[in-house]
Amino acid sequence: MIHIRLTSEQRDVVMSLRRDPTLSPAERDRVEMILLTNQGWSVPQIASHLGYCLATVRRLFRQFT
Repeated sequence: MIHIRLTSEQRDVVMSLRRDPTLSPAERDRVEMILLTNQGWSVPQIASHLGYCLATVRRLFRQFT
C-alpha cells in the first residue's frame, strides 16, 4: 500500500497549491492525490474519485517519493 505522510508544514504548503491558478489541471489533480493519501485514502479510492487508472496514481506516487 502506498501512502504519503506529510508534516503539518508540508500539508500547509500543499494545501496552498490546491487552488494555485498557475498550475495545470493535471498538476492540481496531483496535489489533490497527495492530500487524499495523507488523509488515508487508498490508491483505488483516489483513482476512482479523480478518474485515473490505478497504475497512473501508483506511478505518480512512486515519482513523488
